[in-house]
This record gives sequence, structure tokens and C-alpha cells, in this order.
Amino acid sequence: MQLPEDGSLGPLVSSISDFSLRFEEVVLRLLPSGSFLFFVSATVLYYRQRPARIRYSRLLWIKLIVAVMLMLLELSSLVLRCVSPERTSTTYGAAAIDFAAALGIGAVVYVEHRHAIRTSTLLGLYLVFGVLIDIAKSRSYLKRDLTASGCVAVATATARLVLVGLEE
Repeated sequence: MQLPEDGSLGPLVSSISDFSLRFEEVVLRLLPSGSFLFFVSATVLYYRQRPARIRYSRLLWIKLIVAVMLMLLELSSLVLRCVSPERTSTTYGAAAIDFAAALGIGAVVYVEHRHAIRTSTLLGLYLVFGVLIDIAKSRSYLKRDLTASGCVAVATATARLVLVGLEE
């Protein structure tokens, strides 16, 4: 159900007690994912100059499989949001940045598993905040009868939570 307030940057939609879609896309998706991508490039460049300290292991492959699942979920979210009639002026950009951030998660998981002794604070924080954001997204989508997007957001939150557990 398309709401007139969804196109505004104002945070609240009074009729369903929720954030507007545009507010969620800008504040809860574009800003965190864009910031994460900036730090991902610095992290990958830093660790690429360091020698590999840890060999390939079963844990690395499990983490990479979960990261690929997260990438596929973000890709399906991108497709669903692009074909949905309920979109704002920032929908395409927010969904694309989320997919790029999922690619960045995969890169950080691999590089840090091979080159770092401890787990990454950056990745852990982004994944935890991502779980909270995905919960908010799923709630908003399900309230607007965007069931497929809501279910993908729940699956994405689950994949992020599994990845947090594997990282710690």
C-alpha cells in the first residue's frame, strides 16, 4: 500500500506509526552502508599489505558461504525493490548500496580471516546494526503489504546474525 508520506524525508508516517520509506532508505540504508563501504576499502588495502597469518580452514569456508548467501539475499532485495510499484526517489540507490555493502562484507570476511589475528570491530558493529536495520525494514515492508521484500529482509537479518556468531 503506497502511502503519500513515503516520498517525504520526514521520519514518521502517522497512519501506520512507522518511518517513511524514503527516511528509512536515506538514514537507515544509504548512510550506514556508504560509510561501511568507505571503511571497507581502507581495511582491504591495509590487510592486503600484511602477510597471511592464518591458513584456509573450514570456518573460513562456512563464513564465505554465509557471506555469499547474504550477497544473494541483497541481490534479490535489489530486484524486488526495483520491480515494486512502491518506491521512492532513493529506492534504487539504497538497494544498490546495500548490495555493494554485502560484497564488501564478503571481502572483509575473507581478508580479515586470512590476515588478522582478532575479529574486526568494524565488521561486527556493521553486522549488528545491520540486523537491527533489517528488522526495521522487514516491519515496514510487512506493514505495507510488501510481503516478499519483508521476508527477504528477515532472511537477511538472520544471515547477518549467523555471520556475527561465526565471526565471534
